[in-house]
Amino acid sequence: MSKDYLIFYLDEKTYAINLEKVVKVYQIVNITPIPKGPEYLLGLINVHGQITPIVNLRYLLELKKRPLNLTDQLIIVKTEQMELAFVVDRVSDIIPAHDENSMTVDQILPDARFFELIIKDQDDFILAINPDVLLTRSEINKINKQIKREYEKITEKMAEN
Repeated sequence: MSKDYLIFYLDEKTYAINLEKVVKVYQIVNITPIPKGPEYLLGLINVHGQITPIVNLRYLLELKKRPLNLTDQLIIVKTEQMELAFVVDRVSDIIPAHDENSMTVDQILPDARFFELIIKDQDDFILAINPDVLLTRSEINKINKQIKREYEKITEKMAEN
């Protein structure tokens, strides 16, 4: 069975995500930082009236930290628990993954928590991220509490005006 994957880059490394999980891709927007927030959370954005957390994929994948660029893109994804986004350097293609060009990660890398597949694309191997396991239940609960606090601040400011 074939599934399509969206290809994206972080530090010139190639990754993929199941296209069924992708809600939308945006050019980078203003991110509201969370004071004293955890390192895995870059902040929050407003997507059509919905507060969406921005997960720091660079931190989770232990990549080099760098400031955001105007050329960065946001991938909004739907996980089993919530909708979230992450910042990537760029998005490129959509490629199919099927039995002939992919294998589950646990066949080769049993401890690769964030990945579900390895996809062979020409001479390259692409790690496919599983967004459902990026955050633990505890981390999601912390994010939900922070979203609630930010929402309360916004509604208080609106009530004052």
